[in-house]
Parts: sequence; C-alpha cells; structure tokens
Amino acid sequence: MIVIVSSYKIFDERIEDFKKVSQEMAKESLETEDGVLRLDVLQADGDPGKFLFMEVYKSEAARKAHLETPQFISWRRAVPEWLSQGSTSIQYLPVHINLPA
Repeated sequence: MIVIVSSYKIFDERIEDFKKVSQEMAKESLETEDGVLRLDVLQADGDPGKFLFMEVYKSEAARKAHLETPQFISWRRAVPEWLSQGSTSIQYLPVHINLPA
C-alpha cells in the first residue's frame, strides 16, 4: 500500500473550480481504477483556499497507472494556474502494529 498526502493553496476566485475538477477526478478514479483504494479531497476549516488530498493505492504500479489516466491528466492540466503557491506531496508507507489476539 502507498499513501500520498498532497497540499494545495488555491486562489480565492478559483476555489469552486478546483473543488469541482478535484471531486470529478476523485470520483472517476475511485469508480474506474481498481488500484485506487481511497482518494479524499479535504478543504481546511477556516482557510477555504487550502486543500489536502489523501490518496491510497494498492501498489506503486497502481499509483503510476493513476498518473496516466484521462481524469488525472485533465485535472493536472487545469490546476497549475489556480495555485497561489507551490504544492507539496509526501509519500508514506504503512507501519503496521501487531496487536495481541
């Protein structure tokens, strides 16, 4: 499992556009990509232009396949001009705790 956490700061006048294309991309990805386990689009409480994506993939191959999909490519083309500052993305790997039975 691969987890990607990305943050974006969007110009105020483009917030609704960003929400729309992000929700569409997430919905399409979850419905059509077996390797996408979760794709949450989160908006900061108190800072409406700040967003966080939490993406969970079955594997690195699934993550790479997602980057080649029409919905991601379309999202990626639209978003850069809406960013008021650079985005960040961090990849995480799960740390499993063995709990007693």
